[in-house]
Amino acid sequence: MHPAAERDHHALLGYLVTTGRFTLWGVVLAGAIGNVIGSWAGYWLGAKGGRPLAERLSRWRIIRISEYDRANGWLQKHGIQVAFWTRLLPIVRTFISFPAGAARVPRSRFLIYTFLGSLLWSLALAYVGVVFGEHWESIHGLWRGFDLVVLAALLVLFLIWLRSHLKSR
Repeated sequence: MHPAAERDHHALLGYLVTTGRFTLWGVVLAGAIGNVIGSWAGYWLGAKGGRPLAERLSRWRIIRISEYDRANGWLQKHGIQVAFWTRLLPIVRTFISFPAGAARVPRSRFLIYTFLGSLLWSLALAYVGVVFGEHWESIHGLWRGFDLVVLAALLVLFLIWLRSHLKSR
């Protein structure tokens, strides 16, 4: 699900909590469980692709094996924190599962921390819907602005990486 659509759905469901159609914890648990299911799929793809996929990508000069090995070591060491904290970041939260699977971060801990981070994310978004009530759509513009800031920051980081990647050749 697109990150903006996910936020909008959580906020709408938060509003529906105020009408009595849903409970807050029911909405939050459903959101967290849905996030875990999607994350598991990405993790599985990363785990199946792993180093052979990284090697194929290195032939196309998309990544270097040394970069893959460094990321693998970092995720092995800090996998729990990565799985948890990235669930609280728009955009990034969608893409962290594949590298975690490729790095072979322990599945059970990855899923536990993914669930806990997703639980907080779902709670925050549903609570926004509860607070804004029937005016939950009025914050859509604010969320869009936040997405653009995060996307711009990621683009700058990518350009810095690309420059250093091409410069070192």
